[in-house]
Amino acid sequence: MLTPIVNIIIGTLKFKGCKSFEVNTDVNNLSVTGKAELPLRAMLIGDDERQRIMVDESIKQGDPIRIEAGYAEEEIRTVFSGFISNIDPADSIKLTFEDAIYLMRKQPVIIDEEDITVADLCRKLLPEGYSLSKQIINTTIDAFKYKGNAAGALARLKESMRLSCYFDGKELFVGGHQMNPKSQIKLIYGRNILKNQTSYQYADVNPVQVTMIGKKEDGTEVKVVVGQEGGSAMTFHKYNVTDKALLTTMANEELKRYSFNGFKGSLKIWFIPFAEVGGSVLYKNENYKQEVEGTYFIKGVKYSFTIGGGLKQQVKLGAKLK
Repeated sequence: MLTPIVNIIIGTLKFKGCKSFEVNTDVNNLSVTGKAELPLRAMLIGDDERQRIMVDESIKQGDPIRIEAGYAEEEIRTVFSGFISNIDPADSIKLTFEDAIYLMRKQPVIIDEEDITVADLCRKLLPEGYSLSKQIINTTIDAFKYKGNAAGALARLKESMRLSCYFDGKELFVGGHQMNPKSQIKLIYGRNILKNQTSYQYADVNPVQVTMIGKKEDGTEVKVVVGQEGGSAMTFHKYNVTDKALLTTMANEELKRYSFNGFKGSLKIWFIPFAEVGGSVLYKNENYKQEVEGTYFIKGVKYSFTIGGGLKQQVKLGAKLK
């Protein structure tokens, strides 16, 4: 029986274990968020002494927090790194937290730019100590105007261009779903899956047609249509994005999310193998006579721990890759 290891590091304090934690990652979300429950009192063990502390008196909102988990010291993985957004002390200490988007919410910005690249725009939004991913999308925006905070500006960019925007460690990634690849894991129904929450879909039964419309400030429109004529119609409007090649790429990204032969849903597993957003799942389900095996994009992972239930992951399947 493997024994789970959980470390909660808040500032200079390191807590060996907790009552529970949950971390939610998803390429469709702007930030990684989560919650954890700690005891009201804790024993800190130093080199020469032991010290009992009141946890709520030793931590505060805005403190950096990191959560590590695994089954052996050499397999410990960092499942969250960010900042405490709220502390709720009662019979235990309930924490909520958020990644670097927490800092961006506190960072005021005024942006009024024309013909600016996505990379240059994001550099104006980055909090101190963070950098851009090398995989950031290479394109230019006709115009971008925003007054508010950096997180709001990034959310506007995400929505206007239908991009994935999220922090990967200390780097900000902005681009298509599959531009920031991670490792692949193998899951087989009946072997290493705790709970199967998937169903099979056929693209020809529910065809999809995507229309992507780019619109300039003067009202000029550029339209791109992909998919099957007569299928479920999806229309997306992109303001200040009029490059036809980029609009086609964006339309095909949307089409791949909704139209494919394969499984959709999620798979609950233990903490081995370790799944990451941006990675892939080689999934096999022998209960189906056809199309029983395929590779799927991992669009989200929920990491969780409870004293009675141990370490678990809920892997959300995205588009079928092959």
